[in-house]
Amino acid sequence: MSFAISSDFKSQLTTIWAVEHGLQLAIQNLIDIGGHILAAIGENNINNYTDILQKLGENEIIPKDFSDKITGMAGFRNILVHEYIKADIQYVYNVLTGNISDFAQFIAHIKKYLSSHVDT
Repeated sequence: MSFAISSDFKSQLTTIWAVEHGLQLAIQNLIDIGGHILAAIGENNINNYTDILQKLGENEIIPKDFSDKITGMAGFRNILVHEYIKADIQYVYNVLTGNISDFAQFIAHIKKYLSSHVDT
């Protein structure tokens, strides 16, 4: 789904950089949380960040269909970190306006998993 970029967003370099950095950090947090949980259950067949997001679904830590949906975040994070010059502003805007709720959904899934698998 594509959203029309507002002229304010397009012309505000500082805003764009802030959004890109915020998304980078948010995605890195998903990956780090997932990596810690997978390590705790002994899942060590991980070669890259994409594997982490896929294995969360395979191990039923998050729903498989949600895992499939967010797996692309790993590649997007790599673009933001390593190829920021090539980051497509339209794609960044679409993530910000259309997929930001994925982060809240991820947190909800992780909380549900932890509440049923971790003794308090």
